[in-house]
Amino acid sequence: MARGVAHRGDLHPPKGALVFWDLAAPYGHVGVARGDGYFWATSVGGKIGLAKLPYFSSYLGWAWPNF
Repeated sequence: MARGVAHRGDLHPPKGALVFWDLAAPYGHVGVARGDGYFWATSVGGKIGLAKLPYFSSYLGWAWPNF
């Protein structure tokens, strides 16, 4: 978000995009978009799992990975 490259609130991230939530300060949460409105992440039903966006109430948006 701070770098200005995020797609704030967009529930349609492309495949491979990182999706972000503001869950617990000072850390957030990140998942990987599947490209069809679903994402893979930890803490989905208490494990690594697949869920439909936004899933958590504090969804921020998505951005392309920058590794």
